[in-house]
Amino acid sequence: MKVFCTLLFSIILFSSGFTQNSYILDKEQSKVTIQGTSTVHDWESVVEEFSVNTKIASTEEGSIDITSFSFTAQVKSIESGKRIMDRKTMGALNEKDHPQITFTLSGIESVSADSITASGLLSIAGKEQPITVSAGHSLNNDVLQLTGAKAILMSDFGIDPPTAMMGTMKTGDEVTIDFKLFLTKQ
Repeated sequence: MKVFCTLLFSIILFSSGFTQNSYILDKEQSKVTIQGTSTVHDWESVVEEFSVNTKIASTEEGSIDITSFSFTAQVKSIESGKRIMDRKTMGALNEKDHPQITFTLSGIESVSADSITASGLLSIAGKEQPITVSAGHSLNNDVLQLTGAKAILMSDFGIDPPTAMMGTMKTGDEVTIDFKLFLTKQ
């Protein structure tokens, strides 16, 4: 009976104007950065290699429902333009044992005309934590844009904030992941 009800709901949902679509990442326009502070200066690193897998149900009127979403970043691709800082980042994130940072959607908390709040699991340096993240969204000409920022504490993921110059320069525990993702309907 449960299977029949699920099947019936699916038929009603998709016959009422919802269409399930896959979207691919536009790597040229999309950007992810990590920003932080230290006792000497603020810093920023760019994530050069990342991917998104998502399925989105949408209507002709433009409303959306993200049914699945996962994000993967390659740790070795995080670059600040400063070789020593990049080495410290790779070490702090334990890149050899945990080469990827991942986020997997577990649920949508709320959706409005221009924003979405979602919960999921963020995995960094081999430690997974539940997080909630908010993003602005717009859907124009089959291109979905998601923009936002999420502050996290490195210590929540078992990461000791990097130090340099014999400990006189210390990185702050809080970093902000800033993202601008452009996804095109396949």
